[in-house]
Amino acid sequence: MLGNAEILDTTLRDGRQIKTTRVHTLEDVLGVVKAIDSLGLVDYIEAGFAGADASIDIAIKEAARLKLNARIAAFGRVRAPNSKVNDLKNNYGIKSLLDVETPAVVLVYKAWDYQVPSIIGVDLEENLRMIEDTVRFFVGEGKEVIADAEFATAAFLGNPHENIKPGLDYLLITSETALNAGARKAVLCDTTGILMPHQVGEFIALFASAFGNDRIGFHGHNDHGFADANTFLAVKAGATHSQTTFTGTGERCGNASTAVLAGNLSSPYQTNPVTVDLNRLKPVGEYVHIVLTGSTLPDNFPFIGNSAFRHIGGMHADGNQKLQNAYNGRRPEDFGNSEKYPITLQSGTAHIAQALGVNKRDPWVRLVYDESMRLLKEGYPLSDYPEFFEVIAARLKPDYVSPFKILSTHLSEDSVDGERVDKARISVSFGGDEPVTLSHRCLGQVDAVIEPLKSELGIIYGLPKFKFEYEVHGYLGEGSARKVIVKAPFIVQNGAVPKVYTMIGISHSVIGASIDAITAGIEYALMLKERQKQK
Repeated sequence: MLGNAEILDTTLRDGRQIKTTRVHTLEDVLGVVKAIDSLGLVDYIEAGFAGADASIDIAIKEAARLKLNARIAAFGRVRAPNSKVNDLKNNYGIKSLLDVETPAVVLVYKAWDYQVPSIIGVDLEENLRMIEDTVRFFVGEGKEVIADAEFATAAFLGNPHENIKPGLDYLLITSETALNAGARKAVLCDTTGILMPHQVGEFIALFASAFGNDRIGFHGHNDHGFADANTFLAVKAGATHSQTTFTGTGERCGNASTAVLAGNLSSPYQTNPVTVDLNRLKPVGEYVHIVLTGSTLPDNFPFIGNSAFRHIGGMHADGNQKLQNAYNGRRPEDFGNSEKYPITLQSGTAHIAQALGVNKRDPWVRLVYDESMRLLKEGYPLSDYPEFFEVIAARLKPDYVSPFKILSTHLSEDSVDGERVDKARISVSFGGDEPVTLSHRCLGQVDAVIEPLKSELGIIYGLPKFKFEYEVHGYLGEGSARKVIVKAPFIVQNGAVPKVYTMIGISHSVIGASIDAITAGIEYALMLKERQKQK
């Protein structure tokens, strides 16, 4: 709950409607549910569209069995036209909603009279019966029902492209039907993102006057770029329920964001700000986004992106040093974030010292400065990879003993009867001890190096649970000087919410760049483990 507004997070349904071929495992889905729930901000987590796929149904059902702060909801449609709602043979969607055993269901229905005959092929009265029958059925089954009025804003505004007038009277009747049948909320969906900010107050007030603020919700899409603004304004206008995806992912241009709404409703720059603890918002947002999309959270994401409090201009950096948060609109630590002062070729030793948190006269600063300048000239964008910079800096500490160091690598590839086998033999020193030789055979030269290393590190240090991906992201230089850039995003189990970070490798060799990025990521995982021990 954020103030007077309950939040239904629909990341695992709306948020998955993005351009990605990523397959989400049961572990992924439950991890997202637990991470979002851990913040205590949301009242409902919509775990998926029941009946869309067997794996989704399994995940919804398992999520409903978890002990959570939020209630798990499943999404589905009202009954089929001209059928009985309890005729489960002809209403597969209804049966699926029952089978997943969630305490709450979100039922979507057509709310615009213009669409009812053309899209679902029934008259307006049958559409109302579909709404009423389905809501009453699930209320009778002991379910909490939230009714989503699809295309509510289109019914409010009409369609000027086709000169189609609004259908406000029927929109109100559909909402009244759902509420009278027992729905807790009638949610007004801006399905195609056409509502303008100056229209939000009038839109919400119209329904609040008809049904009361406690019965009204809002669901915003970002087609005009207003999803976050409209959702914030809907809450301020009196809507007591909002539907959002955690980092704004969704079909087409996306949805309103749970994280942004929490940041905006807590802003001291508006009346009656909500008091809420958001100091873990960044790690949760980073984790949810990478699991959902396979990509790291955009740097410019409000409040929790890596650039949200980044200061490149010298005047801004100097101002913040002299007066805390002089150039910050909010306090970064409130969101689990921090100020960033990018390491560039224009940075001096004072800039490096600030990044390290030490006095600039510390000899360590000069070592890190020299290495940073070298890496920057090689093409490493250090400002974009703060964890990589931490590893580089740590390696240069006079008393730092690297947990492992690969001294040499020998790779080979065999093909027997069309089957390819990659082999690696590596010489590794663990904690400065005498080198040992490790060898491994598998499919993929990078994995042939990493797998035996992971195994040994697990035995020696108790390597924390992690997973990573790696891929080529571009090239530097031309001809014989050309180098390849590899990025490796990591997810490391580090307390209640996994830590997400990305490492980078640049080399003439794709294999070399990949190994450099991955080993830096593993070294950082061990650094995190050590920090956890010291807390």
